[in-house]
Amino acid sequence: MWKLTQSPIALATTLALSLGAASAFATNDAPIPVTVENFAEVEMDARIQRFFDAGGMNTGLVFSEPTPVDLQPVPRMNRDTLYAGISVDTSEGFTITIPEHPENRYVTVYLLDNEHKTIEILRGSNSVHEFEKQADTRYIVALPRIQLFDAQDEADIKIARDILAGVKVESGSMEPKVLPNWDWAGMLELRSSYEQEMRKTITQYPNDWQGKRGEVDRYEGHNMAVATSWGLFPSSETVYIAQAPDLDTNKCYTATYEVPENDAFWSITVYNDTGYMFSENNNINSEVAQMNQDGTFTMHYGNTDVCGDIANRLDTTEGWNLLMRVYEPAQKIIDGVYKMPEITTQ
Repeated sequence: MWKLTQSPIALATTLALSLGAASAFATNDAPIPVTVENFAEVEMDARIQRFFDAGGMNTGLVFSEPTPVDLQPVPRMNRDTLYAGISVDTSEGFTITIPEHPENRYVTVYLLDNEHKTIEILRGSNSVHEFEKQADTRYIVALPRIQLFDAQDEADIKIARDILAGVKVESGSMEPKVLPNWDWAGMLELRSSYEQEMRKTITQYPNDWQGKRGEVDRYEGHNMAVATSWGLFPSSETVYIAQAPDLDTNKCYTATYEVPENDAFWSITVYNDTGYMFSENNNINSEVAQMNQDGTFTMHYGNTDVCGDIANRLDTTEGWNLLMRVYEPAQKIIDGVYKMPEITTQ
C-alpha cells in the first residue's frame, strides 16, 4: 500500500517503479514526455491504474474509513465524505446503482472521463443509472462520495460505510487499460509547478476549471485543477475557495466566517505545502462546527500547544493552507460573492 503524503517530487521513484513497471509490459519504448497538452490524461491514467491495482475493475480503491493520513492517492482529499475510486471499462456499456439512503445525507457518484472532464454526477436514493459505450473515452473513473456528519463518530462512519458498500458498478467488459509508458516523474514535476502557482494566484477556483468537454479551459486552468484537486466537481456542484496565509506555526490564528449559503453542507480542510493532509485534526464541517450566536463561526488555526484546547481548532504545519468546500452552493456563491475573512493572530 502506497503512502502518498510526501512531496510530489519525492514520490517520483515510487510511481516510476509502480505505474511505470505496470505499463512496461505494454511497450519497450522510451518514456513519453508529459506536457501541458497531455498532462490531464496522464494524471487520469495514473488514477485508473492505481484504482485497478487496489481492487480490480468495477471495485477499485474503497475508503471505508475517513481518509487516512498515510493513504492519499491524490492531493487535497478530505474527511467530508467516504470515497471510492473505481476504474470502469465502458466499451460494452455499464450500470451504476445507488442504494437507499436518507435524503438529508449527501450521496453522489461522480463520473470522470479520461481527460478529467465531467460526464455526469449521479444521485438519487435507490436509483439505477444505465449507460451505453462512451463515445469519447473507453475508460472512465466513478467516484462515490458519502457524506460524513462527524468523522470522529464511529456510528456515523458505519452509516456512511454501509451506504458506500451498496454502491454497485457493473459493466459488460472488465478489460484493464494498457497504459502508455508515460514519464511519471515528469508528471509529478509538472504537478508540483501547478501546485506552487495555484497557492500564489488562486482564491476561489474559477468556474471554467472543471466541467464537461467543451465547457472548461483547454489546458492551463483545467490542468491546475487536475494537479491540485484531482476529482474536483464543477462549481455548480461544489465551490472551492482556497487560502494560503503564509503564516508560521508558533502562534494561534483565528478568523470568523459567515456561513456560505448552500443546499448541502460546507467544510474547511487544512493541508501542507504540497496539498496533502498531515493530521487527523485537519477538517471541520457544518454538522460539527460550534456556531456563534449571530450565526457566524470562529475558527482557530494552530496546534494545542499554541491554541490550547478550544472548539473549532485545526492543526497547522509549515506551509499550511486551507480549502473551503461549499457543496450544492447558492448561485451567489458560484458567482464569487462570498469572501474569506482575514486570518489574524489570536
